[in-house]
Amino acid sequence: MPRRTTYVAAVLALAFPAALLQSAPSAQAAAPVVLFDQTGNEATPTADSSASNFSPSNDFGVATDRGADDFTVPAGATWAINEIDVTGAFSAATTGTTVNAYLYANDAGKPGAELFSKLGITATGAPNFVVPLTGVPALTAGTYWVTVQYVTGGGGSSYWSWGTSTVQRGNPAQWRSTDGVIGCPDTDTWSVRTSCFPGTNPDQVFVLKGTDLTPVQTTVPTPVPSNAFSLGKPTRNKKAGTAATPVTVPGAGTLSLAGLGVAARNQVASGAGTVQFKVKATGAAKRKLKRTGKVTVMIAVTFTPNKGVPNTVTQVIKLRKKVG
Repeated sequence: MPRRTTYVAAVLALAFPAALLQSAPSAQAAAPVVLFDQTGNEATPTADSSASNFSPSNDFGVATDRGADDFTVPAGATWAINEIDVTGAFSAATTGTTVNAYLYANDAGKPGAELFSKLGITATGAPNFVVPLTGVPALTAGTYWVTVQYVTGGGGSSYWSWGTSTVQRGNPAQWRSTDGVIGCPDTDTWSVRTSCFPGTNPDQVFVLKGTDLTPVQTTVPTPVPSNAFSLGKPTRNKKAGTAATPVTVPGAGTLSLAGLGVAARNQVASGAGTVQFKVKATGAAKRKLKRTGKVTVMIAVTFTPNKGVPNTVTQVIKLRKKVG
């Protein structure tokens, strides 16, 4: 090695440890979560054409023959699907691993416009396929349809049956054919699968996995204005036989004064501070005050802050009035 090259390498080794010179590891993608699960009521998968859950995804190698079932993205949610898991069964001569996958929009309870397709996917776990997906568009709230289609090696004995569910969820599973399979219309249109194959199991068995892109809704609580207030020491007017009670409030709102033997009053507080409430006797309390020059009353002051809840404080006041 030339002397200059050796010198540069030595300087780099001292200035930048090997751990720093290595490329930073790429961030690992988050593990997919279950977005939709249509399991729990599955019939035993079988490839027997006389069985009630017979539903091959590619019958006798015809490319357009396929089944589909629907799922719903909830209101306000957004999903990014990156895996479909399905149960199934092979005919005796079949052990393949290649599948196609499709997603469709909904069209009046049937598969509509094709939104996504991926052909020649190598799946694992056969005959219960784990189908990895990339490039699926994010799906917002609504109903969609999914297809997993086995790619046969050709020949009439080579097929795979997609497992079925004994319980219907959403719309019944559909089938599309171009070769008039067992009663299906030979029109390349979607029909209810049970009208094409014997049996009553209405749906397919599948799980959708991926990333839930739904924005996290954070609710910021609306602050409740304080309704704490206080009544100060009243100032008596002996000549008039009244009193003035100071009311200190924390903010804007309305004030009301009530009580047995006192005149009701209302005031508006424009903000934090102190307002004066005049206390005046009425009725029997007023007559007693005129006769004896004194009377005791109890007032109840209620403060209701703007956009808040009311609070009430009581106070006993002795009124005095000069007599004769």
